[in-house]
Amino acid sequence: MVAPCGWTLDPGLCCDEWATLGADVRARSVALATRLMWNATGRRYGPCEVTVQPCADRRLPPLYQVYPERFGRGAQGALNFYPFIQNGQWINPGMGGCNCCDSACELLLQGPTRTADIVSVTEAGVVLPTSAYVVFNGSILTRTDGGCWPSCVNFGNQNPPDFEIVYLRGLPVPQAVLEAASILACEFGRACVGGPCRLPNRLRRLSRQGVEVETAEIDRTNPNFLTGIDEIDMVIQAENPFALQARPRVWTPDRRVPRRVT
Repeated sequence: MVAPCGWTLDPGLCCDEWATLGADVRARSVALATRLMWNATGRRYGPCEVTVQPCADRRLPPLYQVYPERFGRGAQGALNFYPFIQNGQWINPGMGGCNCCDSACELLLQGPTRTADIVSVTEAGVVLPTSAYVVFNGSILTRTDGGCWPSCVNFGNQNPPDFEIVYLRGLPVPQAVLEAASILACEFGRACVGGPCRLPNRLRRLSRQGVEVETAEIDRTNPNFLTGIDEIDMVIQAENPFALQARPRVWTPDRRVPRRVT
Protein backbone atom coordinates (compact mmCIF):
# COMPACT_ATOMS: atom_id res chain seq x y z
CA MET A 1 0.00 0.00 0.00
CA VAL A 2 1.33 3.44 -0.93
CA ALA A 3 2.17 5.54 2.12
CA PRO A 4 3.49 9.09 2.59
CA CYS A 5 7.26 9.55 2.97
CA GLY A 6 9.40 12.45 4.08
CA TRP A 7 6.83 14.05 6.40
CA THR A 8 8.43 15.41 9.59
CA LEU A 9 5.88 17.00 11.93
CA ASP A 10 6.43 19.18 14.99
CA PRO A 11 3.10 19.25 16.85
CA GLY A 12 4.73 20.66 19.99
CA LEU A 13 5.25 24.01 18.27
CA CYS A 14 1.58 24.97 18.70
CA CYS A 15 0.51 22.43 21.29
CA ASP A 16 1.62 23.03 24.88
CA GLU A 17 0.38 19.67 26.17
CA TRP A 18 1.96 17.60 23.40
CA ALA A 19 4.90 16.56 25.61
CA THR A 20 2.50 15.29 28.29
CA LEU A 21 0.84 12.81 25.93
CA GLY A 22 2.06 9.24 25.90
CA ALA A 23 4.51 8.11 23.24
CA ASP A 24 1.95 5.77 21.71
CA VAL A 25 -0.67 8.54 21.53
CA ARG A 26 1.82 10.91 19.87
CA ALA A 27 2.88 8.30 17.33
CA ARG A 28 -0.69 7.41 16.41
CA SER A 29 -1.73 11.06 16.16
CA VAL A 30 1.20 11.94 13.89
CA ALA A 31 0.52 8.92 11.67
CA LEU A 32 -3.17 9.77 11.35
CA ALA A 33 -2.60 13.48 10.67
CA THR A 34 0.11 12.68 8.10
CA ARG A 35 -2.08 10.23 6.23
CA LEU A 36 -5.07 12.57 6.15
CA MET A 37 -3.09 15.62 5.01
CA TRP A 38 -1.26 13.54 2.39
CA ASN A 39 -4.59 12.38 0.97
CA ALA A 40 -6.16 15.84 1.20
CA THR A 41 -3.33 17.49 -0.74
CA GLY A 42 -3.60 15.05 -3.65
CA ARG A 43 -1.01 12.46 -2.52
CA ARG A 44 1.66 14.52 -4.27
CA TYR A 45 4.08 15.46 -1.51
CA GLY A 46 6.79 13.47 0.18
CA PRO A 47 9.94 11.99 -1.45
CA CYS A 48 10.24 8.20 -1.05
CA GLU A 49 13.49 6.30 -1.57
CA VAL A 50 13.28 3.79 -4.41
CA THR A 51 15.80 1.42 -5.97
CA VAL A 52 15.62 0.70 -9.69
CA GLN A 53 17.65 -1.27 -12.22
CA PRO A 54 16.96 0.55 -15.50
CA CYS A 55 17.83 -0.43 -19.02
CA ALA A 56 18.59 2.01 -21.83
CA ASP A 57 15.96 2.45 -24.53
CA ARG A 58 16.31 0.09 -27.46
CA ARG A 59 17.79 1.67 -30.57
CA LEU A 60 15.14 0.55 -33.02
CA PRO A 61 13.96 2.16 -36.26
CA PRO A 62 11.01 4.47 -35.55
CA LEU A 63 7.59 2.87 -35.86
CA TYR A 64 6.32 6.11 -37.34
CA GLN A 65 7.90 9.25 -38.64
CA VAL A 66 6.49 12.65 -39.47
CA TYR A 67 8.50 14.88 -41.76
CA PRO A 68 7.99 18.60 -42.31
CA GLU A 69 5.30 19.17 -44.85
CA ARG A 70 6.93 22.21 -46.34
CA PHE A 71 9.39 24.99 -45.80
CA GLY A 72 9.54 28.46 -47.18
CA ARG A 73 11.16 31.83 -46.87
CA GLY A 74 10.25 34.37 -44.25
CA ALA A 75 9.84 38.09 -44.59
CA GLN A 76 13.61 38.64 -44.68
CA GLY A 77 14.19 35.89 -47.22
CA ALA A 78 15.58 33.38 -44.69
CA LEU A 79 14.63 29.71 -44.91
CA ASN A 80 12.13 28.64 -42.26
CA PHE A 81 12.17 24.93 -41.32
CA TYR A 82 9.15 23.48 -39.53
CA PRO A 83 9.50 21.18 -36.49
CA PHE A 84 8.91 17.46 -37.00
CA ILE A 85 8.74 14.20 -35.01
CA GLN A 86 11.55 11.67 -35.26
CA ASN A 87 11.96 8.60 -33.03
CA GLY A 88 9.10 9.84 -30.91
CA GLN A 89 10.67 13.25 -30.23
CA TRP A 90 9.91 16.72 -31.57
CA ILE A 91 12.88 18.21 -33.40
CA ASN A 92 13.22 21.87 -34.24
CA PRO A 93 15.73 22.20 -37.12
CA GLY A 94 16.08 25.93 -36.51
CA MET A 95 18.02 28.03 -39.01
CA GLY A 96 19.93 25.23 -40.64
CA GLY A 97 21.13 23.81 -37.30
CA CYS A 98 20.93 20.21 -36.11
CA ASN A 99 19.72 18.79 -32.79
CA CYS A 100 21.18 15.41 -31.91
CA CYS A 101 20.90 13.31 -28.78
CA ASP A 102 22.49 9.99 -27.92
CA SER A 103 19.80 8.03 -26.08
CA ALA A 104 22.40 5.76 -24.45
CA CYS A 105 23.57 8.73 -22.37
CA GLU A 106 20.10 9.40 -20.96
CA LEU A 107 17.72 7.38 -18.81
CA LEU A 108 14.14 8.20 -17.91
CA LEU A 109 13.43 7.77 -14.21
CA GLN A 110 9.96 7.82 -12.72
CA GLY A 111 9.97 11.30 -11.24
CA PRO A 112 9.69 13.81 -9.93
CA THR A 113 13.24 13.90 -8.65
CA ARG A 114 16.28 16.19 -8.59
CA THR A 115 20.02 15.84 -8.98
CA ALA A 116 20.39 16.28 -5.22
CA ASP A 117 17.90 13.44 -4.67
CA ILE A 118 20.08 10.82 -6.37
CA VAL A 119 21.40 8.75 -3.47
CA SER A 120 23.74 6.50 -5.49
CA VAL A 121 24.37 5.18 -8.99
CA THR A 122 26.18 1.84 -9.09
CA GLU A 123 27.61 0.38 -12.30
CA ALA A 124 29.34 -3.03 -12.25
CA GLY A 125 29.71 -2.74 -8.47
CA VAL A 126 31.33 0.71 -8.64
CA VAL A 127 29.54 3.76 -7.20
CA LEU A 128 29.80 6.67 -9.63
CA PRO A 129 30.75 10.13 -8.31
CA THR A 130 27.98 12.73 -8.17
CA SER A 131 29.81 14.74 -10.83
CA ALA A 132 29.13 11.97 -13.37
CA TYR A 133 25.42 12.70 -13.87
CA VAL A 134 22.70 15.34 -13.64
CA VAL A 135 18.89 15.24 -13.67
CA PHE A 136 16.99 17.28 -16.27
CA ASN A 137 13.24 17.98 -16.36
CA GLY A 138 12.74 16.21 -13.05
CA SER A 139 13.18 12.73 -14.54
CA ILE A 140 15.96 12.48 -17.17
CA LEU A 141 19.20 11.15 -15.66
CA THR A 142 21.97 12.29 -18.01
CA ARG A 143 25.59 11.16 -18.00
CA THR A 144 28.00 14.11 -17.91
CA ASP A 145 31.44 12.49 -17.51
CA GLY A 146 31.81 11.47 -21.15
CA GLY A 147 30.52 7.95 -20.64
CA CYS A 148 27.13 6.41 -21.34
CA TRP A 149 24.77 4.15 -19.47
CA PRO A 150 24.96 0.37 -19.98
CA SER A 151 23.00 -0.72 -23.05
CA CYS A 152 22.74 -4.35 -21.93
CA VAL A 153 21.97 -5.32 -18.32
CA ASN A 154 21.95 -8.85 -16.92
CA PHE A 155 19.12 -8.74 -14.39
CA GLY A 156 20.05 -12.23 -13.23
CA ASN A 157 23.30 -10.88 -11.79
CA GLN A 158 22.45 -9.36 -8.41
CA ASN A 159 25.71 -9.77 -6.49
CA PRO A 160 26.48 -7.03 -7.20
CA PRO A 161 23.86 -5.88 -9.74
CA ASP A 162 25.14 -4.72 -13.12
CA PHE A 163 23.39 -1.36 -12.86
CA GLU A 164 21.37 0.12 -10.00
CA ILE A 165 20.10 3.57 -9.04
CA VAL A 166 18.86 4.62 -5.60
CA TYR A 167 17.04 7.94 -5.51
CA LEU A 168 14.29 9.94 -3.80
CA ARG A 169 11.10 10.17 -5.82
CA GLY A 170 8.50 12.81 -5.03
CA LEU A 171 8.02 16.49 -4.32
CA PRO A 172 9.25 17.99 -1.04
CA VAL A 173 6.43 18.70 1.43
CA PRO A 174 5.67 22.45 1.60
CA GLN A 175 6.29 23.96 5.01
CA ALA A 176 2.70 25.22 5.24
CA VAL A 177 1.41 21.67 4.76
CA LEU A 178 3.74 20.35 7.48
CA GLU A 179 2.57 23.01 9.90
CA ALA A 180 -1.09 22.29 9.15
CA ALA A 181 -0.48 18.57 9.66
CA SER A 182 1.25 19.32 12.98
CA ILE A 183 -1.81 21.26 14.19
CA LEU A 184 -4.06 18.40 13.15
CA ALA A 185 -1.86 15.88 14.99
CA CYS A 186 -2.20 17.94 18.15
CA GLU A 187 -6.00 17.91 17.90
CA PHE A 188 -6.01 14.15 17.36
CA GLY A 189 -3.81 13.73 20.44
CA ARG A 190 -6.13 15.85 22.55
CA ALA A 191 -9.17 13.91 21.38
CA CYS A 192 -7.45 10.58 22.07
CA VAL A 193 -7.00 11.34 25.78
CA GLY A 194 -10.49 12.79 26.11
CA GLY A 195 -9.40 16.41 26.34
CA PRO A 196 -10.97 19.43 24.66
CA CYS A 197 -10.10 19.64 20.97
CA ARG A 198 -11.22 21.49 17.86
CA LEU A 199 -12.17 18.46 15.82
CA PRO A 200 -15.80 19.01 14.74
CA ASN A 201 -18.41 16.57 15.97
CA ARG A 202 -21.06 18.14 13.69
CA LEU A 203 -23.25 18.98 16.71
CA ARG A 204 -25.13 22.27 16.29
CA ARG A 205 -27.85 22.24 18.93
CA LEU A 206 -28.87 20.07 21.87
CA SER A 207 -32.11 20.48 23.92
CA ARG A 208 -31.64 18.49 27.10
CA GLN A 209 -35.22 18.37 28.32
CA GLY A 210 -36.77 17.61 24.95
CA VAL A 211 -33.72 15.57 23.88
CA GLU A 212 -33.47 17.46 20.60
CA VAL A 213 -30.20 17.00 18.71
CA GLU A 214 -29.30 18.89 15.55
CA THR A 215 -26.14 18.04 13.62
CA ALA A 216 -24.47 19.83 10.73
CA GLU A 217 -24.70 18.26 7.31
CA ILE A 218 -21.58 17.47 5.33
CA ASP A 219 -21.13 19.88 2.43
CA ARG A 220 -20.94 17.40 -0.42
CA THR A 221 -20.72 20.21 -2.99
CA ASN A 222 -17.20 20.96 -1.74
CA PRO A 223 -14.84 18.53 -3.52
CA ASN A 224 -12.01 19.15 -1.05
CA PHE A 225 -11.57 17.03 2.02
CA LEU A 226 -12.10 19.43 4.93
CA THR A 227 -11.28 18.96 8.60
CA GLY A 228 -13.48 21.73 10.01
CA ILE A 229 -10.42 23.57 11.40
CA ASP A 230 -10.09 26.86 9.53
CA GLU A 231 -6.31 27.22 9.20
CA ILE A 232 -5.92 23.60 8.11
CA ASP A 233 -8.73 23.82 5.57
CA MET A 234 -7.24 27.00 4.08
CA VAL A 235 -3.93 25.21 3.49
CA ILE A 236 -5.70 22.24 1.88
CA GLN A 237 -7.67 24.51 -0.45
CA ALA A 238 -4.56 26.52 -1.33
CA GLU A 239 -2.42 23.46 -2.09
CA ASN A 240 -5.13 21.40 -3.78
CA PRO A 241 -7.71 23.84 -5.21
CA PHE A 242 -8.98 21.36 -7.81
CA ALA A 243 -9.33 18.44 -5.38
CA LEU A 244 -6.81 16.13 -7.05
CA GLN A 245 -7.03 12.56 -5.80
CA ALA A 246 -3.51 11.65 -6.92
CA ARG A 247 -0.57 13.29 -8.67
CA PRO A 248 -0.91 13.38 -12.47
CA ARG A 249 1.01 10.81 -14.50
CA VAL A 250 2.12 10.70 -18.12
CA TRP A 251 2.69 7.45 -20.02
CA THR A 252 4.54 7.20 -23.30
CA PRO A 253 5.19 4.08 -25.41
CA ASP A 254 8.55 5.53 -26.52
CA ARG A 255 10.14 5.09 -23.09
CA ARG A 256 10.88 1.97 -21.07
CA VAL A 257 9.85 1.98 -17.40
CA PRO A 258 12.84 1.18 -15.12
CA ARG A 259 12.81 -2.17 -13.34
CA ARG A 260 11.98 -1.39 -9.70
CA VAL A 261 13.60 -3.33 -6.86
CA THR A 262 12.16 -1.50 -3.83
